[in-house]
Formats: sequence, C-alpha cells, structure tokens
Amino acid sequence: HPGGDEVLVTEAGKDATEAFEDVGHSEDARALLGPMLVGELEGGKIKTTSGAVTNENNTNVNSHPLFMFIPLILLGAYLAYKYTS
Repeated sequence: HPGGDEVLVTEAGKDATEAFEDVGHSEDARALLGPMLVGELEGGKIKTTSGAVTNENNTNVNSHPLFMFIPLILLGAYLAYKYTS
C-alpha cells in the first residue's frame, strides 16, 4: 500500500469504507478498487473488532528473570576459561 501498512493493520477485518473516504483518494486509486472487489456480503452483520488479538494465556517461557542471567554465566565461564588457560 503506497500510504503505508498502518492503515491496513488498523482497518483489518473491518469495513474500511469510511477510512478510505476520509483520506480523499484520487480517481486513479478508486479505479484500482474494481478488480480487487471479491464480493459483497448480503444479509449478514458486520463484525466489529477491537483491534489486536491478545492471548489470555500469554506465558512466555523466556520471560522468567533467571533467563537474564544465562548470558552472564556463559560470559563469565568464557572469560574464566580464556584467562586461566
């Protein structure tokens, strides 16, 4: 997208008609829409999204505080080996 990917991410999964109109696209930009139209939803409800999807069970194994010390321990072992050999 020439205007950047931010608008695509922000409007993903939603009807972006209003956002498209607010920008004031040129006739050339409007002409590009025709071939990209996949179809129109009849009789359905537009599902609004709240933005980014979050994972309720966000348990990152690498987030434990002890993982911060592993590089320090490895560096200490390397330096001890290098300077005692």
